[in-house]
Amino acid sequence: MKTYVEWEAEQLFFDYIREVWGDVTKVCGLGYDTADLFQSIDPIRYRGEFLDWLDSMNAQEGTDQYNNTTWSF
Repeated sequence: MKTYVEWEAEQLFFDYIREVWGDVTKVCGLGYDTADLFQSIDPIRYRGEFLDWLDSMNAQEGTDQYNNTTWSF
């Protein structure tokens, strides 16, 4: 089991999104990073999907010595 601070776990989730839905999503002919687009268009749903993904990874929440949120999976 490895421990990640929240931004590292979020980066893994970004990688998961890109793996499932592709790296680029086109909107009106313009290409956007799929994970960034999802996060900016609907931040509440994004956060919910991130937490669901962590649940699917059986992640355990904790904190580090600097009181940052960590996830172990």
